Amino acid sequence: RGERDSPRDIDSPFKTSEASTISREASKVRAIKRERARTKKVSEQLARLPMLLCLAYERLEKWEKIDTLVHEALQTFGAANSRGVPIFENLEAENRWVRLLVRRGVACAYLGEEHLDRGLK
Repeated sequence: RGERDSPRDIDSPFKTSEASTISREASKVRAIKRERARTKKVSEQLARLPMLLCLAYERLEKWEKIDTLVHEALQTFGAANSRGVPIFENLEAENRWVRLLVRRGVACAYLGEEHLDRGLK
């Protein structure tokens, strides 16, 4: 037997070291965290969109559009409990729900007496 290097002992450019493997894994974790943060930001922006549209429709006095928009937006909060209130993810979601109800109440008041019952619910 000679002093020949076995194939495992030869440094190959394709051989991955433990450090580079850890570095790649850390890079993947950072990329996943960035993607989650981006997704959360987009989700929060979409959640605020109905409120922004309500403000625009109010200035234009498009009360029927507000009523329809709020109805659709309230559906996104999920099923209501026995008191008629959905279970909220956080305080911001609850505040957004309350503001939407107020906007619907105002829109129904402007639409006339036949809409007041819906505005009070």
